Amino acid sequence: MAPGNAILDEGHAADASAASVSEIDPRGAAYLVDAGDAVLIDVREPDERLVSAVPGSMPMPLSAFEPDAVMAVVDARRPIFHCRSGRRSVEAAALFTTSTGLSATSLAGGIQAWRAAGLPTRSAARSPIPIMRQVQIVIGVAAVVFTLLGALVNPWFLAVPGFLGCGLVYAGFSGNCGLATVLALVPWNRGRPASRARSGVPSGVGDDG
Repeated sequence: MAPGNAILDEGHAADASAASVSEIDPRGAAYLVDAGDAVLIDVREPDERLVSAVPGSMPMPLSAFEPDAVMAVVDARRPIFHCRSGRRSVEAAALFTTSTGLSATSLAGGIQAWRAAGLPTRSAARSPIPIMRQVQIVIGVAAVVFTLLGALVNPWFLAVPGFLGCGLVYAGFSGNCGLATVLALVPWNRGRPASRARSGVPSGVGDDG
């Protein structure tokens, strides 16, 4: 059996639910891509691609997902969406199916599974921590420090964690993270676009896909 037959769930329903999205294992995806029958669409954020990416994959961040742009890239080939671990790619495939009525496939396990299968990836010579993880570190440290200052020095310091919490709520609803924009300007992040945190799907976070 050809590796391309290794699709895990061959549902071609066009009803847009994530449950209907078919998945394919890394070697099956590589077989289809090499044969010219499929194209790999990377839905991670730009700073994540700088850390590691599949050669030949097309960038289409989920935070700025455009099904029409995907259609222009794939032509008659099958779109196979991938992310870090497989969650965001399922969402992207469902969005694509909803918009176009065409079937789409998600790479099971994302780029982590691709790398574990011994398939090639490319990495930047210098790979800083993804910007959204830097945001988490800064906010976490600030919350701990100012909470301690509020408890031990002056209660007014507790206003800072509250302000940070409001900022996170705003970022979650609006999809715009002001701190990420600021961090993109620091020297070690120069030349790297700031990721836009998508409501419910921040980039580079745990099993965010």
